[in-house]
Amino acid sequence: MLVPSISRTAPSLSDSSWTRFAKETACLADEHLMRQLSSNREARELVARAAIRACPDRWTAWCLAQYGLIEEGDIPVLLDELDSASTADAREAIGFLATTLLAGYGAPWADMGVIERVFRAAEVHPTFSAVLAPLLNPIELNSEIARGQRLQYEASNRANETEQAAQTTPNLDDLMPAVKRRG
Repeated sequence: MLVPSISRTAPSLSDSSWTRFAKETACLADEHLMRQLSSNREARELVARAAIRACPDRWTAWCLAQYGLIEEGDIPVLLDELDSASTADAREAIGFLATTLLAGYGAPWADMGVIERVFRAAEVHPTFSAVLAPLLNPIELNSEIARGQRLQYEASNRANETEQAAQTTPNLDDLMPAVKRRG
């Protein structure tokens, strides 16, 4: 049911049309907002800090990253928030975000200052350390974890090889004119 003031301004829209219109408009507004935040790092970081503080769990943290509030270079921001986090759940969500960034291609592994801060934070905050364990802890050879990672790596390589082969393998239909000219 439409709100009375809205129904007067948009009498021709049915409930489902109005809902769809509202969702599409909200999505466009969200995209516009994220473009503006992406262009202003300080504003994005301020919003990200507030969102991180309100983040109740890993799923919500993941959504922040997917939404674009958390970016590759935000490990220092996450570490600052970790130090001020008041609950283990907040530290776990921040650890999850940090793990997501550190496991990605844009990880700051060459920035020793940031990496040293990550290790120091893992020493101080057990919850953060536990979330980072898959990245930071050694893995025993031939363990279940090692076998799983090996299988994942091999599957990833097979997928990449198949994709590369599909890109480099010529299409027979494309080669037929050249064969006919020579024949």
